[in-house]
Amino acid sequence: MATRFAVALLLLVFPPVFIEGQTAPAESQVRETLARFIKAFDDLDWDTFRLSFDDNATVFYPRGFPRAR
Repeated sequence: MATRFAVALLLLVFPPVFIEGQTAPAESQVRETLARFIKAFDDLDWDTFRLSFDDNATVFYPRGFPRAR
């Protein structure tokens, strides 16, 4: 029983050690999308930058009114 618990604890605490070097497909896709977005921003490529957002995107501003400085 104690051995099973120790193995389960090790798997929960150190999972990246066992899968080191492997990138999940979803993570790779997110990294590629973010890289394209940042490149479009850096290059002032308006069309590519604009297409990074949904047509119905909204902005969330948590405060009711911006603070005056």
